[in-house]
Amino acid sequence: MKNRIKSDYETMPHGSSDFHMAVFSERVYEAPLHHHSEYAIFYLAEGKMDFGINDDTYELSAGDIIFIEPYMPYYALYNKDRESFHYYSILFGEEMLGAENDPCSIFMKDCRINRFLSLSDTILSYLPQIFTMIEDDTYGREFLMKTLLFNIFAHIVNTGQYMRLFGDGNFNKTAVSQAVNCVITYIDEHYKEAITLDMLLEKISYSKSHLMRIFKKQTGMNIIDYVNKVRIDRACLELIYTNKSATEIALNNGFNTVQYFTRQFKLSIGCTPIEYRRFSRRHTNVEHIPGTEL
Repeated sequence: MKNRIKSDYETMPHGSSDFHMAVFSERVYEAPLHHHSEYAIFYLAEGKMDFGINDDTYELSAGDIIFIEPYMPYYALYNKDRESFHYYSILFGEEMLGAENDPCSIFMKDCRINRFLSLSDTILSYLPQIFTMIEDDTYGREFLMKTLLFNIFAHIVNTGQYMRLFGDGNFNKTAVSQAVNCVITYIDEHYKEAITLDMLLEKISYSKSHLMRIFKKQTGMNIIDYVNKVRIDRACLELIYTNKSATEIALNNGFNTVQYFTRQFKLSIGCTPIEYRRFSRRHTNVEHIPGTEL
């Protein structure tokens, strides 16, 4: 599980391009090791399961709730005793929380949500209602689905079930947080350009080794991996919604060659750019755009 290339990219539809959110209810289906581009909230309503995410494994019991970041490989399987189970899975694209500069979207970039969550019975009671509405194709069900999503995050904020990664005037004012935040901001704004460690060091007063250490501690990844993640996230959107070639997308998002872009894309997503484009368009109701060949 340490290498994402070994996990399958899930091609099951997760909503549509117009409403990128889905709720699943399962009593039989296991979830083998896989990953997807959406956030996910996994709630085991009944029974027990074996659950793995990254290098960690857990024995889940009824009531356990796990928050899963995009592209994070995970699985949910029968335990050794083959006990019955019932779980709900909520998947949603980051755009469901608002536009890029919306405070809700910024919150998701600035914070790390706790892996294990605690939600109120009132919030959890929405799940069977929503799933029934989805099965019945009830008109207007999107309102209830979006209400559920924002109620979940309002509860997470009110109960402090997150860790602030980067500081500003309203949160952690330590020099470390401000330095990492400065680097993150620069990368987010200049990911299309060449970025070197020396360029980042010019923005802060830290040594190279110290910056690399504090960045990894606060974000969970090294600087190069973060730069590639930002570039690949943007490339994914272009693969789905534009007719640009892989070469054009690679160069437009800061990669020097299409070969390096393809290699990093496969390491991160688990498939090639052309496979991702085909899968995503097929399962997000995006029509084929004429001339879109890689």
